Amino acid sequence: MLNIITIIFFIILIILGLSFSLLNSTSVELNYYFSSIQLPLAFALVTALVIGVLFGALAVLSMVVKLKRETMRLKKTIRASERELSQLRALPIKDKF
Repeated sequence: MLNIITIIFFIILIILGLSFSLLNSTSVELNYYFSSIQLPLAFALVTALVIGVLFGALAVLSMVVKLKRETMRLKKTIRASERELSQLRALPIKDKF
């Protein structure tokens, strides 16, 4: 069932993308420092979107790496604490009575 929903979602997304590119087929001039080029408006917008997503992913990636490193450090601390706890449980109880 989930696969069917996913396929339908991607089909709708492709149809929307195609209609977007057909509606925005006019050519625009992209000026940058040394030259300029003519691009379809849809291509320029999609390229800007992809570049924005990549920059956003890079920003999030640093946080993910930091959190994974902290998780590994905490798991190591837990393993050491569990090891110490099992060693303490193995010690005989010294009763003063």
